[in-house]
Amino acid sequence: MQTLHITARKPLARLLFVSVSLLLTLLFTACGGQVPTNQAAAHINTTQSNTAVVIQTQPMPATQTSCPAAGQARPAVTAPLALGKDQNIVYVDQSAAQSSLLRYDVVTAQKTTILSIAKGAITNAQLSTDGQFILFLSGLKIQMIRLDGLGLQTLYCSAQSNGIPTTPSNLFWSPNQQLAAFEEPSPYGGPSGPVVRLLDLQHGTVQSELDSGMHSSIQLTAWHGNTQVYYTILTPPMTLPLNNVYVLSVPTASEQRTNGTVAASISGFHWDMSLTPDSNTLVLAQSGDFPNYNQGASALPDQLLPPSLITTQDAHGGTLHVVYASHVHAVSSVEAIGNNTLLFTIADVPYAPGPADGLWKIQFDGTGLIHLAQGYVTLPQSSTAWTSVSRDNALYAATQTTGVGTASTTIQAFYGSLNGGTPKQFATTAAGETLTIVGWSAL
Repeated sequence: MQTLHITARKPLARLLFVSVSLLLTLLFTACGGQVPTNQAAAHINTTQSNTAVVIQTQPMPATQTSCPAAGQARPAVTAPLALGKDQNIVYVDQSAAQSSLLRYDVVTAQKTTILSIAKGAITNAQLSTDGQFILFLSGLKIQMIRLDGLGLQTLYCSAQSNGIPTTPSNLFWSPNQQLAAFEEPSPYGGPSGPVVRLLDLQHGTVQSELDSGMHSSIQLTAWHGNTQVYYTILTPPMTLPLNNVYVLSVPTASEQRTNGTVAASISGFHWDMSLTPDSNTLVLAQSGDFPNYNQGASALPDQLLPPSLITTQDAHGGTLHVVYASHVHAVSSVEAIGNNTLLFTIADVPYAPGPADGLWKIQFDGTGLIHLAQGYVTLPQSSTAWTSVSRDNALYAATQTTGVGTASTTIQAFYGSLNGGTPKQFATTAAGETLTIVGWSAL
């Protein structure tokens, strides 16, 4: 484990040769000779062939929900699930009484409960790249379940340190579905920050990767391919990134480094980042900010201020290219939904949304600006290939909060066309409950 120290690729014979070459060329083309540009990851048990693979649903083998031995992990147990054509939104509905994983079919408008946990919380839930499984945190456990509600299993449990639970957090699943990075509180307690750990779902192992060090806190943000994790740094009690985007290479068993590589330098209070599905481009968004230092459930969100800027650059650093700039609006979040397209939110006044507030879409060259939805809109917390956008690339999903900072705060989940139009609400909460978009699949 490394400790972070902050500093800051003859005639008949000739005829036969040509004929065979032409035949091979035709076969290569027919079998899909072009390399896809969108991010894709095969399921752990999926094999490739020269013909189209037809996935058939298989029964889930037996799984275990009890905790593995302390400090140990289990390999993920999987079986294929055949997907369909109806786009489904997976989301978490959480109240004081229970936390539920659900999916909503946008064609039939039918809701299906995948899992409910009484008096517990489902957090950091995210869909696998193939759309068949959900990985999530539940208390001290890292758990997984298939989209049809079968195969609930516990892969890892955080242990207690001096009698205090070391609850995992900030879970991120790699695109190839074989690794998951997460954080655990330091076993030494404060003022040490959390430890970054790596769960190998294929082999059932877990290891420590990076220590935050003293008086600082690493915040994982995204996977770059399957071998690097991007992260930022906080200095408590601040709740916003301090500066810079760092790169951690995993696994690091044979590496000796004392610091993360800086992918991008950035200063200020409020900024956000996203990686394109092909992992080639880093998107940064930033606005002015008046931080709210009051902590607790009654604290209002930080007051964002203009000007705002959204830029792109090579994922490992380089020249900035401006996508969007405004002297009058405050950008609150950004998410790359394609290799040349992004979503972003504007939050000029969160407790009294203005006409420009809400969800927007834009191309990287600054064209195609569309106001998709109005209000105090929040993009999903975990950014993966299909978090906000349907698998047919036609729809988006997000949440909207009303009554921010009051006792009657409610959240509405909605979806709409990426070409614009009136969004459709599919779920809402009572006061004090929460809704979180997990991502899109198809059944």
